[in-house]
Amino acid sequence: MEKATAHASSLAVAMEGMLSGSPLLFLDLRDRPIITDAQDRATLIRVAQEQYDEACDKLLRLEVPRAEIYDAMTVAYFHEVLFGDGDVRTTDHPHKTRSTGKQCPLYEAIENAQEGRGATHIGKLPPATVQQVSETANWIANRFFKDAWAVLPEKDKQRAEKKWGHRNYEALYRKNINAMSAQIRTIITSRNFHHLNLHDYDGGAGKLVGELVKLDRLPNETSLQGLLLLRHAWCEHDVAVYLASKYKLRSKFVFFTQLLVSWVIVLVGASNMHCGLSNDKTVATALRHTLFGLATFVTLLSGFDSILNAKNRWHQLRSCACSLESIIWFYRARVGRFQQSVTESARPEVELCEWMNAWRDELVSSADLQTTDLERKHSSEILKSRH
Repeated sequence: MEKATAHASSLAVAMEGMLSGSPLLFLDLRDRPIITDAQDRATLIRVAQEQYDEACDKLLRLEVPRAEIYDAMTVAYFHEVLFGDGDVRTTDHPHKTRSTGKQCPLYEAIENAQEGRGATHIGKLPPATVQQVSETANWIANRFFKDAWAVLPEKDKQRAEKKWGHRNYEALYRKNINAMSAQIRTIITSRNFHHLNLHDYDGGAGKLVGELVKLDRLPNETSLQGLLLLRHAWCEHDVAVYLASKYKLRSKFVFFTQLLVSWVIVLVGASNMHCGLSNDKTVATALRHTLFGLATFVTLLSGFDSILNAKNRWHQLRSCACSLESIIWFYRARVGRFQQSVTESARPEVELCEWMNAWRDELVSSADLQTTDLERKHSSEILKSRH
């Protein structure tokens, strides 16, 4: 690994450029066989390895034996095998879900991410697991140096055996195999890595290159932590909207009742005055009692309104719900404090978590919301499906 960057054409140089934040594109010039009958990812990998072995053996059987030395082409091909559909004539670029217009519901994106698939994956086969990627990287490195040993002159093999006691490629190239395997694994699993086969017939090459050179602050897909934070934020938003609507109805009901009772008091007072002028004492007494009851009811209603505090709670919940929705869209657009960082890939999620904690503090800071059922478990009927 210490000598990996000694040559400008090594995988390590490409890997360092990719890790610095630049997109890395490997070109494959070979016309690879198309694998269409694989029912799962493991079968696709196995068939691709068998066909690659056959192609390498064919090179070794030539009159002048040759090894497959184009490691970048091999990595590009197996990136398609591990994460694509096995057809080199089609090009999958990171924004395919956006270009097709297909939207992935939030709950489905979380399920995909938890199962190890891409959050917006829409292919017929799930991407390769971490174990499959690691095993394939080791297999490629071993095959690469196995062929190097096969074309190594006999005098060099004898010298290696006499000087170091290495009788096979595994002993001679052990450090090289480990280094190459680590480099391939790092490259293939990076979001900044892309592959392109020049036998692509559907025009996907231009689309892919166009997407790579486009300045875009949005990531290819949201991480599992970001998806979980989004789901929690939308749930908090839906609960706040639901409670705001409930307190709005209560506030309107209390206000309408007060208004209605006030009009009744005016009418009863006018009737009482009319009865006093007509010397109808029985009716006048009943009306005075009614006025006293209505006044008492208005006083109780005012006290109930101050205890319920429906109006202030409605305004506070509505304001905080709008504020939270604004935060969510800031995060999804990756603007402001949520901008992507090359050195801190998880910074948007950290900022979102801090904003949500501050939002909760602001929510319960007034209107006595900490004494309500805000934090209880609410019915799933009030939660909406988000994209």
